[in-house]
Amino acid sequence: MVWHGKLDVPADGEYLFGLDSGGGSRLLIDNLQIAEIAEIVKPGPMGRRRRAKKAKVVLSKGLHPIRIEYFDSGGNKGISLNWSGSGVPGKQWLSDKPNVKATATVPVIDLLN
Repeated sequence: MVWHGKLDVPADGEYLFGLDSGGGSRLLIDNLQIAEIAEIVKPGPMGRRRRAKKAKVVLSKGLHPIRIEYFDSGGNKGISLNWSGSGVPGKQWLSDKPNVKATATVPVIDLLN
């Protein structure tokens, strides 16, 4: 699955993005790869291992192309993406309902506002 759109950055500054998925995933901003989860991670003795990736990026105020790619690699199905930084109050999800499950036709991340 692929989601794409424009990210409206409120102010110049450094932003922290958090990406997590049960399968493989990639985050691209301004056509540059920011974070990737590529490996298949098997659950350890305490259950599923966290595979979250965090990445800092400096962005200018305004609209930036954003692309999120996801593929099912046999793990738990799901993906989440959040961000924080200049002009973003605390950690914000890039979805109105991060706990809603996506389907092949209904993505959770609505970036085409």
